[in-house]
Amino acid sequence: PFVGMRGRRAWARVSTRVVALIVTLVTCGAVAGARGAVVRATGDAKDGSRVAATLIQSHRGSATMVRVDVLAGALASGDSDTPVYVSVHALASEDGGSACAGDVIGAVYNPRAATRGDACGSRDHGCAIGDVGARAGVHMIAGNLMKTYAFVDVDLPLHGEQSVVGRTLAVWRGDSWRDTRFVNGRTPLVCATLVRDGEQNVIVAQATVGTVLSKVSGVVTFTQAAGEAEAETTVRVQLVNRAQGESSTGHEWGIYSMPAGTLGSCSRVGEAYNPQSKASCAHGSNKLASDCPLGELSKRQGAVSAPMIAMFTDGNLPLSGVHSIIGKSLVLFTKDGGTDKMLCSDIKLASTSKSQGGGGGANKSVHVGISVGAITTLIVLSLCALRYYSVLITRSTSFFDWIKLNRSHMTFQRMTEEFREIPLTSPPRSPNRAAPAFTIADESGDNGGLNHESVKRRGHLRS
Repeated sequence: PFVGMRGRRAWARVSTRVVALIVTLVTCGAVAGARGAVVRATGDAKDGSRVAATLIQSHRGSATMVRVDVLAGALASGDSDTPVYVSVHALASEDGGSACAGDVIGAVYNPRAATRGDACGSRDHGCAIGDVGARAGVHMIAGNLMKTYAFVDVDLPLHGEQSVVGRTLAVWRGDSWRDTRFVNGRTPLVCATLVRDGEQNVIVAQATVGTVLSKVSGVVTFTQAAGEAEAETTVRVQLVNRAQGESSTGHEWGIYSMPAGTLGSCSRVGEAYNPQSKASCAHGSNKLASDCPLGELSKRQGAVSAPMIAMFTDGNLPLSGVHSIIGKSLVLFTKDGGTDKMLCSDIKLASTSKSQGGGGGANKSVHVGISVGAITTLIVLSLCALRYYSVLITRSTSFFDWIKLNRSHMTFQRMTEEFREIPLTSPPRSPNRAAPAFTIADESGDNGGLNHESVKRRGHLRS
């Protein structure tokens, strides 16, 4: 019984460790799955060129797995292949990638103002984020058949303020970063907008600042996955400057708590929108967007200028939920860091529409997350119950074994007492008397008594 008890206790300890291991693995897998991002870009050019790219990043800060399928359309006579270079540009392309002009997709995405050059290596964080081809570590070739390339990029974020989501992936003829310049009418072979996989519905909100009579005017567009208030929001800023020869740079901007009304009155917009009463953040701080007041756009994204076409990614601009910025106001301050409100405009719902991602993957991700959570809960509860009952059985088994042991001891003690009551000599039997029920035979075979010498030899009696 003691071996059994030790075995059961050892099994209980092992089961506890197994429970901890399973919970850790499942939890880590669920977290990784919940925070992972899948981004796709698919575009076709008029000459038949085509690109289809898939980017996967498990969580913020991790490396991004990249797969690019590319096909070159109209090649020069006698050419079967052409070298190509992949880059990401600052703005979104139009018409799903059919318009790739420089004034549409902007320059190669370089938010850190990194120096572009041949020294950029495959594992170099000093490159421009948009120089994907330099970090790919492979020389890509496109021909009249689709070719596939797969590699890992250490500096291609799909999360955070420098995310490439919503920007343009372009394929250029050439094999160097020098081939990504819009010179002499040169444009990419094909390009496509990078969109999150499966974002079926998006919310689009806009603020129109200024008028045709204003020196500075333009449109600021906010886009976010519908019903996901904590998702990142893409902000596109398009500003024009009608003041000939007069610079208009360094405009602070932000979200304010009250609407400006149809006349765009800045006197009624209230204070900077801060529904969670967060402490103000310093310019260029490393704090997450969620740690700063919601309305402080300049401190998270920097000042804006006119003319300007730019795109930002912000992690704290909800277009749905209790803290939605729709119905609030966008405020543009005077140039060169001025603190006077110059233009104010209401942020209005523009549309709730299908995104280019399609496919319903977002809903699938939600269902997968729910399933993983439910399965994890069931596993944990089952193993906890198993652990509880194993301990209970071990304790009860030990108790019953103790009872059995004590009962055996009491039985042995009772039999010993009964044995002591039996006389070592028996009176002579009469012919009519039955033999005693308990007899002891000596070496001579005589029953009913003990021979003194035999007892002495056996050590039962002292001499």
